[in-house]
Amino acid sequence: MSELQPCPFCGGKAELVTCAPEYWVRCLTCGAGSDTTASSKRATDNWNRRPSQEPEHTACPEGYSLVPTKITAESGHKYALMGEFSESVTLTCPDCDTEEPDEHCEICNGLGEYEQLVAIEWNTIKRIHDRIVSASAPPAAPC
Repeated sequence: MSELQPCPFCGGKAELVTCAPEYWVRCLTCGAGSDTTASSKRATDNWNRRPSQEPEHTACPEGYSLVPTKITAESGHKYALMGEFSESVTLTCPDCDTEEPDEHCEICNGLGEYEQLVAIEWNTIKRIHDRIVSASAPPAAPC
């Protein structure tokens, strides 16, 4: 069987995964993975196949970027994006009376409420990406 080439996305080491009757290859560094197949040889060949060095199309117009229409965990996007985005939410202090907060409270410093960063959920990130893709007009020239 052929030796697995490094990951085309990050250069990391790849491994063949067997879950009979399916086989696929995944990157141990970034989590990118191939499609599942019925043979280990086909999974290895698919992983090792690289696009031609010659571009098939002209470059994207300035201001555009080539992105997939769907982002998935299997493509490595979940690993790359999880934890990267958060929002600040205001919470009521659980240790203080909201009428007269304790000025020595270690949680809210006597304000009765405090700010906390909350990670944006993966499903929300996917919905934002989907909305961007659907709202974006295709460029004049093919990417």
